[in-house]
Amino acid sequence: MSVETATWILSALFLIAGIMSLSAAIANWDWFFTSYNVKIFMSRIKRPYARIFYGVIGLAIISMAIAISPIFN
Repeated sequence: MSVETATWILSALFLIAGIMSLSAAIANWDWFFTSYNVKIFMSRIKRPYARIFYGVIGLAIISMAIAISPIFN
């Protein structure tokens, strides 16, 4: 596998994860916010703040996908 192919795959994975996180924050998906890993985080903060946090994380992951994509390099 070439480096460019690996970069495309990594960029696609980041993009999917970022869109998923941002979509969960916007749509307030119950299945996302009741999963075990999110419940650990949400035990410390309330759901509206967790939605904001996951929205910001989603945007950050999407920007990382754009930054490493071969289109812009």
